[in-house]
Amino acid sequence: MQSYAPIENKDEVAVRKICERLSKGLDILEVGTGNSTHIFKEYGTITSVDADLERLEFFKPDIAVHTDSMNFKPSKKYDIIFVDGCHTYHTVKTELDNLYPFVKDGGYLCGHDFDGYGYDDSYIGQDTVSGKHHGVVKAVTEKFGTVELVDNTCVWCVKK
Repeated sequence: MQSYAPIENKDEVAVRKICERLSKGLDILEVGTGNSTHIFKEYGTITSVDADLERLEFFKPDIAVHTDSMNFKPSKKYDIIFVDGCHTYHTVKTELDNLYPFVKDGGYLCGHDFDGYGYDDSYIGQDTVSGKHHGVVKAVTEKFGTVELVDNTCVWCVKK
C-alpha cells in the first residue's frame, strides 16, 4: 500500500478551525482524498471525490466517489467543500466554478496549497513548481480576490 504525505500539522489545525466554526454533524465534500479526510470525519459525514481508487481505499471516507473531479456533479449542498486535488489552473478554476453553487449559505468553500499571493502564468499548467502551486493561486484569486488564509497557513477559505 502506498503511503501519502500528510498535510502539515499547522494546516491540520487550520482545517479543524474551519470545521469548529460550524460545529459537528456537518455535510462535507472533499475533492482530493487525503489526511484531511480523517479530520473531516470527526465533524460529520465526508464525501470524497478522487480519481485515484487507491487513495479512496486508503483513507476510507464515509462516501467515496471514484471519478475525476471535473466530471463530478453534486446532488446536494454541503456545509464545507474542501478543494485539494489537482493543482493546475484549469482544473481548480473548473472545480471552483462548478462547486461554489453547492456550498450552503453560511458554509465554506476552502482548500489547500494557496502559497501566498502572486503567481507565474508560465507555471499554471503544472501541479507545483519549486513548492508553489501557481494554478491554485491564480484560480482562487480570479474567482474570489482576497481570501482568508486560516492562521497564516496555505489553507484558504471563503464564507458563502
